[in-house]
Amino acid sequence: KHIPADALAVFTIRAGDLLNKAGYEQPIDIPILADHREAITEMSPFVAELLRDPESLGLNLAEPMYFYVQHVPAKGNNAGAGFAPLLGVVAAVSDSNALEVSLSRLVEARLGGFGRQVMNSLKEENGWWILNTNRLPLAFAFSKKVMVVVIRETPRPGESLAAPLNAAVKSTSGLPATQPDFKRHLDERMDIDLWWNTRRTRQVLATGDDAGMGALLAKLTDSQTLSAGAFFEKGAAAWFIHQQSAEGATAMTGKGLE
Repeated sequence: KHIPADALAVFTIRAGDLLNKAGYEQPIDIPILADHREAITEMSPFVAELLRDPESLGLNLAEPMYFYVQHVPAKGNNAGAGFAPLLGVVAAVSDSNALEVSLSRLVEARLGGFGRQVMNSLKEENGWWILNTNRLPLAFAFSKKVMVVVIRETPRPGESLAAPLNAAVKSTSGLPATQPDFKRHLDERMDIDLWWNTRRTRQVLATGDDAGMGALLAKLTDSQTLSAGAFFEKGAAAWFIHQQSAEGATAMTGKGLE
């Protein structure tokens, strides 16, 4: 329910299941992620760190981790044309005390002494511990059950991430309530999967600096949504691709990933 209703795409990983099946120690070692380790680190050092050892951070790997992308343009003097991506993470919490310590360590590792000062801004509100300040490229909140993080790796000067964080935290229904296809997608229960609102993405990219990319995407697909996922078993793998268009739904399934 904390995945925003206007999320453009959602990547889901059931890290606990994958690690148990494949025998890897950390999610980032899973081949589909390890092959893109540098790109993940460049996109968001925080997410890369999260994938290295989420269990020690106090997260519950028995539950899925969700990574989503929103289009959240800055307002006022910080507003700009084109796609303004905001990355979010929603994950179940197993130990909120360990999570607080780990988040403090991650912030301090990024910002040094200033990070320790920033962590003093952590506040408790209605069962949530919240940190949002315009001095950080991320904002986060966590309770005893769930963690929500929003990240803008290249924030505009003075930009605050409080609004998208608060919206995610206070959401009571989220994306499944507004996108029936995403609700269907959740029922597929793959080990690793991606859901993409292609129609909304085309709309976001249709104007401004990204119009060329929007035109390219329009040529590639006229679907409303696309989703794909994989489920692994010992010595085998199954995959699916699902497309929802104005004419209806089409799906493909198969075995093996070669």
